[in-house]
Amino acid sequence: MHFFYREIHEEKIAYSFIGFVIYSYGLAHVGRVGSVFLTLSVTIERYYSVCHPLRPFGAKRLLLPSAVIFTLVYNVPKFFEFKLGSIESTWLRRDAWYAFVYVFASKFVLIELAPYVVLVVLNYLIWRRVKRLVDMRTECGIDSGEFTDTYCACLN
Repeated sequence: MHFFYREIHEEKIAYSFIGFVIYSYGLAHVGRVGSVFLTLSVTIERYYSVCHPLRPFGAKRLLLPSAVIFTLVYNVPKFFEFKLGSIESTWLRRDAWYAFVYVFASKFVLIELAPYVVLVVLNYLIWRRVKRLVDMRTECGIDSGEFTDTYCACLN
């Protein structure tokens, strides 16, 4: 009887571990895609605050929720690629169109290419704007140390 109980207990542990691995697979993808889109959201907000400080940015409050919603919706299929209880792929993962369109093409375009191109372009525009502002301050003879000292003197 004890041997039978031990077998059942070990089988439950193995089943639980495989379930954990399968959910971890989906959650790892959620974390990766979420990281990309949250970084993109921060960069978009920073671009508007640095390059267009006086222009109202109404979509600012939608950046975070849209990144989270897109991340969750985009990664729903990842949780159905493997059977629970075994590390065997489902028909979804074995389908050639799914593998090409979702696993390769959409991931390459939506998760890799487009966000990184947008990040590079916006960060370049931010850098160019900051450089232009520093050059304007230098032309006017305003040193950052002078500004801080003058500002502190005004506060006292």
